[in-house]
Amino acid sequence: MCCLLVKHQIVHTHILTNVSAAVIGLCRYYMQMLDMGKADGTLLLQDNLYSSGMLRPFIIEFFILLIHPVPFVHFEIHLHEVFGYTIYTSDDFFTVLMLPRVYLLARVLRDELKLTHETVNYHGSLVKVNLENPLVIIKQIVLDFPLVFVPVLYASTVLIAGYAMMCLERPTNEDFFYFQNALWAVLQTVTMVGFGDMYPTTNFGRLSAMFACGVALTNYTIMVIGVKNIMTYSAKELKCFHWLKRKQWVVVRDLQAAILIQAFWRSSQQLSAKLSVMPVYLRDTKLCAEVRKFRKIRAMEPLEVVNASSEAYSLYCLTHEMKARVDKLEQAVAEYTDSGHNSEARI
Repeated sequence: MCCLLVKHQIVHTHILTNVSAAVIGLCRYYMQMLDMGKADGTLLLQDNLYSSGMLRPFIIEFFILLIHPVPFVHFEIHLHEVFGYTIYTSDDFFTVLMLPRVYLLARVLRDELKLTHETVNYHGSLVKVNLENPLVIIKQIVLDFPLVFVPVLYASTVLIAGYAMMCLERPTNEDFFYFQNALWAVLQTVTMVGFGDMYPTTNFGRLSAMFACGVALTNYTIMVIGVKNIMTYSAKELKCFHWLKRKQWVVVRDLQAAILIQAFWRSSQQLSAKLSVMPVYLRDTKLCAEVRKFRKIRAMEPLEVVNASSEAYSLYCLTHEMKARVDKLEQAVAEYTDSGHNSEARI
């Protein structure tokens, strides 16, 4: 028993060391962000964490990273649950509260997408887009890597919620002493199967299951958005398929036009004895049918589908380029005028 307590304290000390390193890294990160803002001109030289708007997120992240099982501190939390009486230890309680720090993965993804480069931040500031916003990062990942992001988010939800459910349910349910059982319970919850062989009974365990269900519904929504983005034609694909459809339509139209001309010729000319076996009214009926068919084919002419966003962006780029050329032209005219005035003054 004494050896087990020593091992627990060693683990707690190791966790304390990691938390201290994380907090120091967080402070250095925000100081670097403040210095970078002053260097690129987005912040004033007199700005601090409060005036720059970084104090609030810094405090929130500081307390999220600060939560951990404290060495040589142990207490119990007694709660009256619906199905009985539950006793949580401080280790279980603080371990679950450490899970929100997975938000740091957003910064790792931002670095992987190269959104922290100076040129990228410059272009983002030109169009008033905050590339450090986690929502912007998630949007970019969903649009670029939907088939990777959705399974990773799903697996992360199952793992995190499963670990939380294990910590919150094992004081009252022996089945949740095993992580595999907790994963199974969360998996059948998020997939909405619900076999009923394992389920949470404590209030906090139910909260973890509700959290898993909410994230699962969000995951399904993101999956639909990602699949829609994959199945949406690009501007080049739309133009290519339009050309192919129009080519097929032209072939059908030309063939029907030839048939129509032949029917008109037969209806209007004096036919020979071999062809005069067809009555006049049949030739006229044939001509009318071919005319209606030709008009129907002409009405089915494929129209080019225009991507409004692509066209608007192309127009914006063209306008920006024309403005740059006009500015250069005005500058050249001004220089030429100044040189003319200088030459006249010399004369």
